[in-house]
Amino acid sequence: MRVLEALKILEDATLNCKRGSVDTPKVREALDLLEPYCRPEWRVTGFRDHLKAHKEFGLDPNGEGQQQNLRVYFGGIHDNVRRLLEKRRCVIPVDGFYEFVGEKGSKIPWFVYLKSKEPFSLAGFWDTWKKPDGGILESFTIITMPPNDFILPIHDRIPAILHPQDEEAWLNCAGSSFDKVEPFLVPFPNDQMAAHITSTRVNNSRYNEPDCGAPIEA
Repeated sequence: MRVLEALKILEDATLNCKRGSVDTPKVREALDLLEPYCRPEWRVTGFRDHLKAHKEFGLDPNGEGQQQNLRVYFGGIHDNVRRLLEKRRCVIPVDGFYEFVGEKGSKIPWFVYLKSKEPFSLAGFWDTWKKPDGGILESFTIITMPPNDFILPIHDRIPAILHPQDEEAWLNCAGSSFDKVEPFLVPFPNDQMAAHITSTRVNNSRYNEPDCGAPIEA
């Protein structure tokens, strides 16, 4: 597979994902081939606070592309959100995420990851908006839920982590209704997760270096 072919596969995958069908093995192969050409990001920022359960749920068109986390333990799902969960589900691939403990100005960052140290997918959904200048704004949401026992001492929520065998069904909006994939949205098993305290350098949103997430040496 050549670079141009890999780019075409990803372009087609984007269109097919909007229709609800993605050839996952081909996409993985294309991503593997393109990895050497991609600029790594060790600290992704610009995420907004999670939505509160009493608010009308939906992506914020004024967020300028910033993501909002959506908690899933509210009583019912707003119609607009259900529409997106039916037709516009996505995954957010990561190798870990940060949680911050303590008071503002002195928060201690924790880096949370899988014991296997393998990349994993967070469940989410996406939408597009027309901006006042006529441009198109794309935004997405990471779904969060009550914490498992492992995360509870660190934070009061946890992102919805998908098992690898569930990713394809989550992305296949045409073949899998939200009712079918909703059982995937459960806290990840405690015994498969790990975490450590990392440097407070990551408290600075502009810090984006390879040592982001590295454990503090004793």
